[in-house]
Amino acid sequence: MRLSAKTTTAVEALRRLISGSRRPLITVHRDPDTDAIGSALAWAELLKQTGAQPTIWVADELDAYLRWLPGVDAIQRDWDDAASYDAIWVLDCSNLERVRQHERITGWQGRCPIVNIDHHADNSLFGDVVVVDVISSVGEFLVWIAEQLALPVTPTIATCLYAAICFDTGRFLYSNTTAQTLEAAAILVRTGINPGDLGRQMFESVPSAALSVLNVALSRMVIEPERRLAYTSLPADVGVETIKAVDFIRQIEDADIVVVFRDQGDGTIRVNLRSKRDIAVNTIAHQFGGGGHAKASGIKMVGSLETVMDKVLFAVRNATDAVHQ
Repeated sequence: MRLSAKTTTAVEALRRLISGSRRPLITVHRDPDTDAIGSALAWAELLKQTGAQPTIWVADELDAYLRWLPGVDAIQRDWDDAASYDAIWVLDCSNLERVRQHERITGWQGRCPIVNIDHHADNSLFGDVVVVDVISSVGEFLVWIAEQLALPVTPTIATCLYAAICFDTGRFLYSNTTAQTLEAAAILVRTGINPGDLGRQMFESVPSAALSVLNVALSRMVIEPERRLAYTSLPADVGVETIKAVDFIRQIEDADIVVVFRDQGDGTIRVNLRSKRDIAVNTIAHQFGGGGHAKASGIKMVGSLETVMDKVLFAVRNATDAVHQ
């Protein structure tokens, strides 16, 4: 069943699924961010209100910056294939292959409904029930769903959802921030959470060692002013990137597109792309098996840092040259 988001049909389909589910499994995309984890934690708490006993499964080891979210210790890195799950909820994934160990979910097709709740424009519409809306974040989407299903949003749930929205909107600075986004945030704040406290927890509590990693990124940064392009790379041995270099570098005036290459140390390179104006970086990401939003996308490629940089930058330069001709 493919459903348009925010319709009576979609709401009723979700209501039926939830009312008949007692052992749901919740998962998110690989290399999860705050929108993914915050939304998964909030959705689990919302489902508990219906009598369900949800399991959150994320095969990745979570980054340290996510550890403050309430309930995060309940997330499991493995799950029992023999368990009697009666629904699998996949959040914040444009396609099922973005879930680490996605083959395990594929094996459940036909055994229970697979539900796809997402906010990416390039969603592949996988799953038995698909509810997708191109909005700021899954966090914002879940605020609306909770309202429609009359599920109370507690301060704990609000904390997770506010963090999700705040992260994916860049503190409400990105162009995906709408009046509806701010209304969703206001609903959450009315539960009693403190935006100032949450902001400090999310953005002003990084360890001092993180600055050394950012320093490496800035020291290796290259700006091509004629293309309004800035890019940098991080070798495998520089440590954990607690402060995201791509979001720091995007603040400079001289660049409309920013690319950060990160050597994962396992033969793969993670590429983060950001666009501030006309270039849709997800079209570049798609060329290499990645995806995301028009102004924020990612790629994971096998190869050396130098080889991946050459390939991706070639595509980026072609895209910028086409715009600036």
